[in-house]
Amino acid sequence: MHPQDAGLTLVEILFALLILGILTAVLSTVFVSSLQSNAAADQRTRASQLMTAVSQQVAQNTIVVAPDQTRYLAYTPQSNTAFLADSNTITSCDTYLSVADNQGNFCVKVSNTETFNPNTSSGPLLSTAARLYTIQVNWSERGVTRNLATKTLK
Repeated sequence: MHPQDAGLTLVEILFALLILGILTAVLSTVFVSSLQSNAAADQRTRASQLMTAVSQQVAQNTIVVAPDQTRYLAYTPQSNTAFLADSNTITSCDTYLSVADNQGNFCVKVSNTETFNPNTSSGPLLSTAARLYTIQVNWSERGVTRNLATKTLK
């Protein structure tokens, strides 16, 4: 029996380590990509939940926006019912989300700038036109501002 027959050669060991290293690199890339994708999906889900909550608050007069006005509200990722106290100082969601401390938060733009009163053959359908609110939820995702919007009548 020769000494070479008893085990693996150095070349075989190095080749096995190379294959193991490549597999580890591929799997870690897939893992990181999966985490980023899950985080983005979580933010979109939270934005959708927040948009629904704000729509309900507008319908219930919890959030009031004067006609032909726009209001900006900031929410933490943990809350969709109580906006932050500093919301009155926000003049733009893009500006608010560009500040590093605010990038984990959501900025909601609520506009009361339109009316809704469909015409019929005998004139307007409603005696008083309904107000059409536009609700836009904005958030920062990997340095890019994303948004989700809806309209609601009141």
